[in-house]
Amino acid sequence: MAARLPWLDAARGAALIPMALYHGAWDLSLFGWIETDIATHPGWTALARATTVTFLVVSGMSLALAARTGAGWREALRRVGRIAAAAALVSLATAWFAPANMVVFGILHAIALGSLLAWPLRRAPDALLLALAAAVLALPFLLRHPVFAAPGWAWLGLSPEPSAALDHVPLLPWWGWMLLGLVAGRRLPVAGGGRSPGRLLRAFAWAGRRSLPIYLLHQPVFIGALMLAAQLAAPSPAALREGWRAALQADCAAAGDPAPVCAAYAACAVGRLAPEPGLLEAARRKRLTPDQRARFEAVLDACEAEAGEAPR
Repeated sequence: MAARLPWLDAARGAALIPMALYHGAWDLSLFGWIETDIATHPGWTALARATTVTFLVVSGMSLALAARTGAGWREALRRVGRIAAAAALVSLATAWFAPANMVVFGILHAIALGSLLAWPLRRAPDALLLALAAAVLALPFLLRHPVFAAPGWAWLGLSPEPSAALDHVPLLPWWGWMLLGLVAGRRLPVAGGGRSPGRLLRAFAWAGRRSLPIYLLHQPVFIGALMLAAQLAAPSPAALREGWRAALQADCAAAGDPAPVCAAYAACAVGRLAPEPGLLEAARRKRLTPDQRARFEAVLDACEAEAGEAPR
């Protein structure tokens, strides 16, 4: 788009900080380095939603600023095309990384489609935009139906079922925030003035002008760093086996079983699980999948029986 305001770019850049904090905490939870389930924690959920609102309002304000400074359909479509291409990349990456939680309609999808729908309304009266925003924000709370749970309707936001996607920002109600930003953007001063922006504002504005590549790159960097750290911090196979042997033997003793029975039980379990170090590591991090948990518990039950323990 043609015009930029440093403070508006700075607002977008500042919103990258809570975004990165949320995703960083989510990654730590995913790798089992913290026990908090970030995806369901009320405080972290509130932070994620507030950040989403910020990005959408700023996007709406940017659309209004572009319209006021003479941008046309060609520029609007060029911007939407860049964001849509980035959204498609996110979908493809998550389909490979986490197919069960693939991002079908996330924040970039919402900004791309929302911008495309909002651009024809750039000169609509404020009253119409405010009424439309109110309807968009309210509709998901008034109308939900199982028919909209089909994958093809994920973008709309009227499904009664929560989405399993890693990022889900459907048109309803989130487009309403972009429309509110469009109204607010009409009141922005187009021309700058006064003293030059400070260093912090310039730094945020620099990041805001590059928010799309930063958004695309920050998660691969975070996850790559955590994968490397996990490899460096992981115990050796021998230490992992010994740690599990001691833990299982201690659990058995705490249940009141004789020491010889506990030693046999722990040796049996570790011996059977040793060929599957990935299973032992997942159990250590408390990140067992349902199939892994079933396998792990089956081995423990079998070894209890062999060691002569009564089932606990």
